[in-house]
Amino acid sequence: MRLREIDTGGWVRLLGLGLLSAGLWTLLAVKDFALAPVVVVLVAAAVLVVLVAAVVTSWAVAGGYRQQRRLEAWVRGSDLPAEVPVPVRIRYLRRVTERGAWVGWVSLAAGLLNAVGGVATVFEGEDPWSSVFSFVAAVSFTGIGVSTLVFARRSMPRARRLLAEDEREQADTWFERHDAEPR
Repeated sequence: MRLREIDTGGWVRLLGLGLLSAGLWTLLAVKDFALAPVVVVLVAAAVLVVLVAAVVTSWAVAGGYRQQRRLEAWVRGSDLPAEVPVPVRIRYLRRVTERGAWVGWVSLAAGLLNAVGGVATVFEGEDPWSSVFSFVAAVSFTGIGVSTLVFARRSMPRARRLLAEDEREQADTWFERHDAEPR
C-alpha cells in the first residue's frame, strides 16, 4: 500500500483519530500527572504516530486503502470491485458480518456510561477536566455506536448475501479446478 492512495477523507479520519487520542492523552497527563511539558508533548506525538501507523498497517494488511474503500462501497450497494480477488472479498465480508450490530450496542453503552460519569462529575463540582474527558469519550463512543448500527441496519443483509454468493463462487471454482486434475 502506498500513502498516496489515501484520499482526503481518509487523511482527515486518520489524523482526526490520532489527534483526538493525542489530545485525550494530553488532557489525562496534565490532569493526573506532574510531567514536564516536553514529556507531555513527546508522548502525545508518540501516541499520534503509533495510532496512525497502526491504522495504516491495518489498511495495508487488508489490501490497501483503495481496496478497503471499494469493498465498503460494494457492501453499501455499488458495483462489484472486479480487481479484488474472491478470497479477499470473503475475508472482508466475514469480518463485517461477524462484527454485527453488537459492537454498536456496546459502544452506545460505553458512551452512555461516560456521559453519566461526566454529568456526575459536573454536579459534584469536581475537576472540570474529568467531565471534559468523560464527555469527549462519550461522544466518541456514541459516534462509533451510531455509525456501526446504521451500517448494520442498512448494509448487513446485503453483506450476508454477498458473503454467501462469494463462498458459493469460491467453492464452485475449487471443484472445477479439482475436477480438471487427472486422477
